[in-house]
Amino acid sequence: MVRDILASRLTCPRRLLLGCLLGFHAWAMANDHGNGGNDIDPKQAAIKSAFILNIARFVYWPDDTFNGDKPFDLCMLGNNPYGKAVESLQTRTIAKRRIALHIIDGPPKQDACQLLFVPVSQMGALPQDFDLPGLLTVSDLTDAEDMGAHLGQTIVSLLREDARIAIAVDRERGESRGLRFSSELLKLSRPITHRRDTAPDSGRHD
Repeated sequence: MVRDILASRLTCPRRLLLGCLLGFHAWAMANDHGNGGNDIDPKQAAIKSAFILNIARFVYWPDDTFNGDKPFDLCMLGNNPYGKAVESLQTRTIAKRRIALHIIDGPPKQDACQLLFVPVSQMGALPQDFDLPGLLTVSDLTDAEDMGAHLGQTIVSLLREDARIAIAVDRERGESRGLRFSSELLKLSRPITHRRDTAPDSGRHD
């Protein structure tokens, strides 16, 4: 399943890759009626794993992030809700580095991870002001009962809007950590801005 989704790279130009993935995910969510249990549907797990990979491929880390044959350390806080779908990413690369997957019990130390994925069930374990240079934090809020309560807690968030998936990016926070985002990702994402006297802005204005 993951291989089939990632194979979209063969038919979709890189500059349109996230757009293709967004379109496929919108279709999958609209046609997903659940599996009647608590486990995530394998199709959804595969698609969301592909999102993690392809979002990371549109982000640039500081030049001194990698030395020698250091892998790209992908960490998941608390648990791995996507199972084998995420495990299969270890056959792929990010920033021309092989991916090493780690399940960690708490916020990582400096340089332990380049990407920290936070399942919605673990958002409470991540301090609101958690900040490490060179660390991209990503959360999946598509199944959150209150997305607004967690929006802005990570640099990138996946949001559900009816039968569509949206990407929200806190560009300012990411750049303060030394990360840079491709224009393709920013064009497809909703901005998150922070003000001391206002709540985070998802970019959606009804």
